[in-house]
Amino acid sequence: MFDASLLPYLSALVFGTALGFICGLIPGLGSRVGLILAIPLCVFWDPYPAAIFLIAMHAVVHTSSSIPTIAFALPTSGADAATVLDGYPLARMGRAGEALGASLSASAIGGVLGALAFVAAVPIARPIVTSFGPPEFLLLSLMGISLISAVSREGMVHGLTVAAIGVLCAMVGLSVRTGEPRLAFGLPELWDGLDLPALVAGLFIIPEMLTPTRFADDGAERSAKLTTISEVFKGMAVTLRYRATLLRSTFYGIVVGLMPGLGASISVWLSYGYAARTVKSEIPFGQGAIAGVIAPEAANNAKEGGAMIPTLFFGIPGSSSMAIMMAALALAGVSVGPRMLGPDIALTYLLGGTVVAANLIAIPLFFLAVPWIVRFSAVRREVIAPFAIVIGVTASLIHEPNLITHVELLFATALGLALKAAKWPRAPFILGFVVGDLLEASSYQTAAIWGWSALMRPMTIVLAVALVAWVAYLIRRKQQRAASVDHPDKSGAILPIGIFALAALAELHGNPQDRIPVFAICMAGLVLSAITLVRPTQAADRRPNDGTLRYGWLVGGFLVANPIVGLTVSSGIFLALMLQALRIRLVPIALTVLGFIGLQLLLLSVVFDIGIERDILGRGLWWLLGR
Repeated sequence: MFDASLLPYLSALVFGTALGFICGLIPGLGSRVGLILAIPLCVFWDPYPAAIFLIAMHAVVHTSSSIPTIAFALPTSGADAATVLDGYPLARMGRAGEALGASLSASAIGGVLGALAFVAAVPIARPIVTSFGPPEFLLLSLMGISLISAVSREGMVHGLTVAAIGVLCAMVGLSVRTGEPRLAFGLPELWDGLDLPALVAGLFIIPEMLTPTRFADDGAERSAKLTTISEVFKGMAVTLRYRATLLRSTFYGIVVGLMPGLGASISVWLSYGYAARTVKSEIPFGQGAIAGVIAPEAANNAKEGGAMIPTLFFGIPGSSSMAIMMAALALAGVSVGPRMLGPDIALTYLLGGTVVAANLIAIPLFFLAVPWIVRFSAVRREVIAPFAIVIGVTASLIHEPNLITHVELLFATALGLALKAAKWPRAPFILGFVVGDLLEASSYQTAAIWGWSALMRPMTIVLAVALVAWVAYLIRRKQQRAASVDHPDKSGAILPIGIFALAALAELHGNPQDRIPVFAICMAGLVLSAITLVRPTQAADRRPNDGTLRYGWLVGGFLVANPIVGLTVSSGIFLALMLQALRIRLVPIALTVLGFIGLQLLLLSVVFDIGIERDILGRGLWWLLGR
């Protein structure tokens, strides 16, 4: 017979999985915002079921986030940006179902193996975590930066130049050395650093949505429209042909998740970079290689199991999401730390099983959602573009709703459009931005605490040898480029040179201790930029961009109008003008815009405690009730 005492645990598991799946589907929510919104719901359960609810929700966010990432080129986080590189080109080929099937199976397998690693690590958790210190983090950061050469099809130097811009942007805010503002240009709003969602929206979402795309042929378009469950199964079967890539990426995810501070994006880009170097693919990476979907998705889910180890056992969050998880667990009545390895050991194993169960429950949810969502990938990009742009901008402003975020969004959009026009890589910027804080903090701590004696640490020696061997291999390795790859335009170096020069000038009168890392990055970036100018390369492809900025003036007006008239008003006007430019009839435009704005208002009123959107909703309901 069914034990009624299990009902709270089962309800927490199912509801948490469903809510996490929805948070992954909606750009702008994701794991961090979703966890914050879910904290009040913990009151419906006792501490143990509440912990299951939170862990289940967090475990499947990245599984469902691959759907908008692949179908719409709409990454919900920096970690999802790697999946866009090959997932969206596959959708354009009419293979969206296959890409999503590969994503689902890789995410499920990675999540389950990560949870099993978490359970297996219980007896040996302390020596694993405590063996890494700042010297090891420094070397791992450098290894992550060097992997940009594999991520960037356009070339190692171009990738490193863009990554240097990312590292420089990560230095904006309060210095880790002195605590004084740096590269903030006198604006206190920049003391907390730049906003990652705004950077992702400007670098990826807006440039991609402004680029008209066509399917490879008529057959590809029909295939996208008729995507079926069988194609998703085909993608799942394809994953098994890349077992080595799947297991290696899972390993990267677990290990990187285990080390506090590295975060999700490192494991994703490490796995993607290694796959790009080692996996033989008929389609080049970045143009629709199925392994380019499998590798980051496996690492993305596997890292949750690794991140749970320092978070639950030692109270050291393995990522920013896990930092929020710790606060949520505390509010739910669960204390992390040594108790999880002693009196609460049963809860530890229960949470490990929760991750496994949540990943398995997410599979049928995935199949229910995919057939309806994937077919939208066959819709003209011009129709999807205005909604995707508004969603991306809304996601940015939900995270940090202030004027500086608008400025950051404009800066990132200009940078993204310039890099895309010059055929320079954009993905390395995200990796540099994510690694930047850790790179600077670990280098400072290593120099201050250990100095040269850090090279005598056993783990440091192992990683240093691996790094030297890796760099030597990269120098000797000839860059193999497919004939179809667009060669970067040398004129693209003008923008990085201007950014590095401006940053160096801004810090001329700053604190001497803070100037050193800024000047080091600026000098490295200027040298790399100069190399791209003098280095002989094949002529850049001068084919027309096919109207990349056809609606650029509308998007620019939308971004400028946001801080003036407000997000809701500017979104409505922008959507109406874009749809009218596409020759859509007035009635569908009105109904579509009103429905979208209603959903936007609802989301904003839920996220913010006080805001004009909530006031408008309240007045509207009051009027409807006839009061």
